[in-house]
Amino acid sequence: MRLLLAPDSFKGTLTAVEAAECMAAGIRRHFPAAQTICLPLADGGEGSLAGVLRACGGQRETSAARGVDGAWGRCAWGRVSLDGQDTALIEAAQVIGWADARRVPPWQRTTLGVGDLITAALAAGVQRICLALGGTATTDGGLGLLMALGAKFFSADGSLLPPFVSLGQPMARADLTALASLRKVPLCLLTDVNNPLLGAAGAAQAFGPQKGLSAGECLQADAWLESLVRVTQGNEWAATPGSGAAGGLGFAGLLLGGSVLPGAETIMRWLGFAQALHWADWVVTGEGKTDATTLRGKLPWVVARAARQAGKPAALIAGQLEQGVDWAGCFSQVISCQSSALMPDAATACRLLQAATGRLQL
Repeated sequence: MRLLLAPDSFKGTLTAVEAAECMAAGIRRHFPAAQTICLPLADGGEGSLAGVLRACGGQRETSAARGVDGAWGRCAWGRVSLDGQDTALIEAAQVIGWADARRVPPWQRTTLGVGDLITAALAAGVQRICLALGGTATTDGGLGLLMALGAKFFSADGSLLPPFVSLGQPMARADLTALASLRKVPLCLLTDVNNPLLGAAGAAQAFGPQKGLSAGECLQADAWLESLVRVTQGNEWAATPGSGAAGGLGFAGLLLGGSVLPGAETIMRWLGFAQALHWADWVVTGEGKTDATTLRGKLPWVVARAARQAGKPAALIAGQLEQGVDWAGCFSQVISCQSSALMPDAATACRLLQAATGRLQL
C-alpha cells in the first residue's frame, strides 16, 4: 500500500510540514508495511513559502519590511526557480498576518510591508513575483502596498493621506505615476478566494467580521474601498474575481498588472503533486477545521478532486469536523481527531493526528 500524505496546515497548532510528519508517524505505527510520501501543501496562505522552498529548493531571503502596525522589522521571502523563471515568492501572511495583528486596531493595519518586500524583490532582479495572498489581517484595499511602491493619495484639502484606512479624510485624488515602471515585471496573485472588492461578497462585508469589524464598520470600510476604486479608476479590477482577496490586496495587485491564479492548484503543480499521485494507491489529506466551506474549494477539496479524477481514493483527517454535512461525494473517508472545539497544543494535536491514522480503512 502506497500512501500520499498531503495535508494543509492545522491552523493554530501544526504547520503542514508538521501535520504530514505526524501522519507519517501514525502510518508507521498502525500500518508498518505501508510506504509513504509526505507532500505538505498550501493554497496561497500560511505555509506557502515554507512548502515551496522545501519541495523546490531555492533561497530563503530576508529583507526589511514594515509589519501590520507599520513598524520596521525583518521578513522572509523566497527566491526560487518556478516554471523556468527566477521567481520571488512573497507570502503576505509573513508580514501582515495575525501574529502581531490583534494588538493593532483594524483600521490602523497596513499593507506597507508587502510593498517593501516587492521593492526588495525587484532590487534583487527577479524575473517574476508571485504573491500568496491568504491569511492576512488587513482590509485596506492594498493602499499601503501601493504607497510603499510610490503611489500617493490625497484628501479633498490636498493633504497626503496615511497608509491605512482613514474614514475621517475622504479620498479625493491619487497619483499613480510611480507605479508605471513596476508593470514590466510579471506579477501573479495566488488565491482561492473569488470575491470581488466591493459589495456584500466583497473584502469588507464578507471578511471584515473575521478581522474585527462590526457590521456597521464593514459598511463604512466598503464605502471607503469604493472611494479607492474611484480615485484609481479601477472599476474593472474591482469587479475581477479575486480582487477582494486579502482585504483587497488582490485589487492592488491587479492595478499593478497582476493576474490571479488558483492558489491550491498552482502550488500543487509546483510541488509535483500529479507525479506523487500517480505513484500512490491512496491519498490522505487534512486540515484543522473542516466544515461546509471545505466543499467550496478549500485545499482538501482540491486534493480530493484531483484524486477522484485519477481514480484514487482520498481520505480526510480533520482536527475538528462539522456534523450534518454529506462528505461522501468528495472524500472516501472522513475522520475527526477530536469532538470538542478546544484548540489543542502542538504536542496534543500531533498525538491525536497519529491516533486518527489508525482509524483509516485502507
